[in-house]
Amino acid sequence: MKKIHFIKNGEPFIGGLAFISGAIQLIIGIIFLIPPILGAFFFTLNVFGVTGTVSLRELGTNWTGDNNAMSAAPIYLGLMAIAGTLIIHSAIKNCISAGKYLEGIDAIEDIEITEE
Repeated sequence: MKKIHFIKNGEPFIGGLAFISGAIQLIIGIIFLIPPILGAFFFTLNVFGVTGTVSLRELGTNWTGDNNAMSAAPIYLGLMAIAGTLIIHSAIKNCISAGKYLEGIDAIEDIEITEE
């Protein structure tokens, strides 16, 4: 009588945790990208003179107190955009590597046939 024995790869389930942390990073990166995207959208509308949109004419004097001073909002939006893209890039790499890791879990490594 022949017996077939499957030898499985018994690695722990660490890939799932990496996938979940990658998904959380992806959400945080998207949250960081929302204000810069909205800022660029409203800036474009403002440049083309679309009426009824958000205007930033009073931003410099109300926030800085000096007529010659410039608001730091564009710098903050730029830093948020850079941080958001880096976080999203890292999250996508983590999800891809977790997916490749998950493919190998509980996979059949070898088939052993014995005869009794």
